[in-house]
Amino acid sequence: IEDIDGTRCPPEYEAAIYRDLAWLGLGWEEPVRRQSDHFADYAAALERLPEARRAREEATARACIERIGRAGTPACIEALEDVIAGEGDELASAATRALGLAAGREEAAGSADALERALVSALGHRSSDVRIAAAEALGHVGTPPAVAPLREATSGRALDGALRRATRQAIAEIQSRVKGASPGQL
Repeated sequence: IEDIDGTRCPPEYEAAIYRDLAWLGLGWEEPVRRQSDHFADYAAALERLPEARRAREEATARACIERIGRAGTPACIEALEDVIAGEGDELASAATRALGLAAGREEAAGSADALERALVSALGHRSSDVRIAAAEALGHVGTPPAVAPLREATSGRALDGALRRATRQAIAEIQSRVKGASPGQL
């Protein structure tokens, strides 16, 4: 029973529903499920949405790589860049994650510069999710030249905390890979 909106769903309407169903000869499971009794279930489902979305993006990213070609090849990189530039934000986010996955593969070593350029370009995307995915990927595979664009991605914008954290983490990860670099040096 949808009983969340008390002004539109008073108890007498519920009683009328039961009478009408009985008159039609229809039965129902007891006890009747009331929406108002399940707010905790709805809250738990809402908390799982970001996890589920990320898992779906990861699966889509892997599918992008499989469909487009061998990860890290120029054709794959170009195709993923086209998706990021022209598709909906969710697919663009998945394509950005695909670039990050491709960058981490051994066979992509020869295309590292092109992958990094594509990820840096994704930092300018209209979607915060795409920018976060690019920052996270750059944290794993970026080189010192990626630090300046990462800093630019967070300057002069009203940012959500996730993007700010992702760029800070990416810069820290890049710095940790550079021998002799102290925090803040790059």
